[in-house]
Amino acid sequence: GQADDALLNLRLSLRYKDSITQEQKLVAYGNRNRTRASTVLDRVRNLVNHWADTYRRARSALLALGMSESDKEFPNLAPEDVFLKMVYAPKELGTGTYTGSWIW
Repeated sequence: GQADDALLNLRLSLRYKDSITQEQKLVAYGNRNRTRASTVLDRVRNLVNHWADTYRRARSALLALGMSESDKEFPNLAPEDVFLKMVYAPKELGTGTYTGSWIW
C-alpha cells in the first residue's frame, strides 16, 4: 500500500542523500561546484521530507480506518527515525551504540 511504498522510497532517498553527501565532500570544490552540489542536496532533503510526510499521512489514514496505535507493521515515524547510519564513515564519539532506525 501507500505506507509501504512511502517507506521504500524514504529508504532509497536516505541512501541517495548519503551518497550525495559523501560525493560532495570528495569532489565539490570551488563556489560554483559547491553551489550546484548544495542545490542537489537540498532537493534530496526535500524528497526525504516528502516521503516521510507521505508515510505519516498514510499511517494517519490507517489509524482513522481502525488500525491500532501500537501496530508493529506501521509504527509512528518520529523525526529521529528519518536517519541513515553511515556504515562506512568513521565512527564519531557517542554513535557506537546507536543501532539505527526501525525503518531499516
